[in-house]
Amino acid sequence: MTSTANTDASLPLYVDLDGTLIASDLLFESLTRVAASDPLALRKLPAWLRAGRSELKRSLAERAEIDVATLPYRAEVLDYVRDARAAGRRVVLATASDERLAKPVADHLGLFDEVLATRPGHNMKGDAKRAAIRDHC
Repeated sequence: MTSTANTDASLPLYVDLDGTLIASDLLFESLTRVAASDPLALRKLPAWLRAGRSELKRSLAERAEIDVATLPYRAEVLDYVRDARAAGRRVVLATASDERLAKPVADHLGLFDEVLATRPGHNMKGDAKRAAIRDHC
């Protein structure tokens, strides 16, 4: 990764969570945790998905016990974020993961000023995330 030293400190840095900040995906992590702890809950997956991806993510997040300290964080991304903060940039965690999982990650790391995440009725994936970032700017 390149240094943030040459980046305008007035511009916020938006960091994706799944596959960027962590070398995994919180939807997958949630699904595997729920499958291990309450396999019968998986019968509800089709109904959750019919209700929308945000409902699927929320339902799994409510049932999954994830220790955010043990997630596979990418050291080079953490270093990049720390450099950005040291340069005076605001740093925003922008993710399609459910806010019930994203906020504990942000709190654990202590590196993010805000969190933009999937919430009930609003899946922050793809174009929706791009629009949220645009609106946030």
